[in-house]
Amino acid sequence: MFELPHGDPIDSLFDGSALNEVVEFECGIISSYKPKSRSPCAHRIVAGGHIVGWLADAEENKHYVGGHAAKARLVELEDAHELRHKAYALLLEEIRSLIDGVPECLADPALMGTLGLAGRRLPAATHDWPLVVDVLESETGVIAALAFEDGVLIHSSGETPADPDALSADLDAQLRGMDALTQLMGASPAPWYRQAFDEHEMTVARDGSAGLALWTTGGADPMTLLMNAAGMIEPSENEADSEVVAPANGFIVREGKGGVDSLISMLSTAKTEEITGHLKSEGKGESVSILLIDGLPSGIYSKADGLETSIRDISSPSADLQLHRLERAARLTLGRGNIDGFTLESMCHSIATVRTRSESRRDLLIDRLDRLYRFEMGMDMVDSAKGQWRLLDTGGRATAKILPSSAAGKVLQPEERQILDRIRRLEEDKIGLERDRGRLERMLEEEQTQRTQSDETLAQKAALLEESTN
Repeated sequence: MFELPHGDPIDSLFDGSALNEVVEFECGIISSYKPKSRSPCAHRIVAGGHIVGWLADAEENKHYVGGHAAKARLVELEDAHELRHKAYALLLEEIRSLIDGVPECLADPALMGTLGLAGRRLPAATHDWPLVVDVLESETGVIAALAFEDGVLIHSSGETPADPDALSADLDAQLRGMDALTQLMGASPAPWYRQAFDEHEMTVARDGSAGLALWTTGGADPMTLLMNAAGMIEPSENEADSEVVAPANGFIVREGKGGVDSLISMLSTAKTEEITGHLKSEGKGESVSILLIDGLPSGIYSKADGLETSIRDISSPSADLQLHRLERAARLTLGRGNIDGFTLESMCHSIATVRTRSESRRDLLIDRLDRLYRFEMGMDMVDSAKGQWRLLDTGGRATAKILPSSAAGKVLQPEERQILDRIRRLEEDKIGLERDRGRLERMLEEEQTQRTQSDETLAQKAALLEESTN
């Protein structure tokens, strides 16, 4: 299946067996490979030393499964093949971003709070939701779909169970009521709500005041349907007759002379400070702006023709660089600029090559840019790959209730949620007891040290007293 973003490889030994859910490193991914295969067949996502997410290729071509289904599929693959496992370290923030990109990997909703996630978010911008509604209309198991905002219908398709306008207002009121309830309970509003009826089910995905409702038959998996539909939406490109204007000037966070090294340093500052704005070059030639959203380049605005020419201009040693910060609302208008074919990978390649002839210098620049944007470029590859893969609809259930017996003779038991919860609670209790034990051992050591010091002081005083009496 497709690759996940790679961090630094973990060379230390770890237990990569399919049933193991506790590993020896804090955060990262474990990719599994069949013998003689260069492409992974499964991934596991690690946070806090525990496996929190699963992805695996399905038996059907260009299909994959996630969550409990991927967990069961991994055991089947391990039983049939001698799998190889490779582990890579990631930061916790990168794990959160990864799960935002592949939310179908989560098997336990309770883990989302542990990771600081509100829940599975639909991987599509709200302005693309009407397109998602049209894609959903042709899916098996979908009766109707509609998109709304602030209770006002935006678009609908299929036979809704009530008038679309009235249904939009009712669903918005229901979301507000659920938000009030979760706030009263001290929880964060969930981005998904599901309500089951006798033979049908209503699922509502929401982002702020916007909502996307899906009316399905009882056997369908609405989350899988929504994920697949969202994955089929291509990112919007600039229309041929649309006018793209230069970004406005903002607060100058940093400025300095140009050059490739200065350009990379400015981009590093933008990422560290999560700047929404643009990095602009001023000089004798035409100005060029690298557009930034939350610190990451999203496009280029330039009057030059082509990406390489724009990068050559902005990396000129004679240019002056200015890093502009705009209001966060500007992310809605920055867009992708006017240079076609922009990707993070193509930008990094151009920065490393357009003004460099030495191979060693080029390798050094590639390494710097890879360390700066390695995870983000990996996520771009995931987004691109998911356009060619489909999440298999398992009806929200694992592909196997009872897992197969292993060739090694161990019998794999059915998963029981209560047992898993009990094991997790026992593991948490064990960690707490180990911490208490360590604290008590430190206190005992301190007491013994103080006692030894007191005995030495008492002996010294006794010696002085004996000398004084003599």
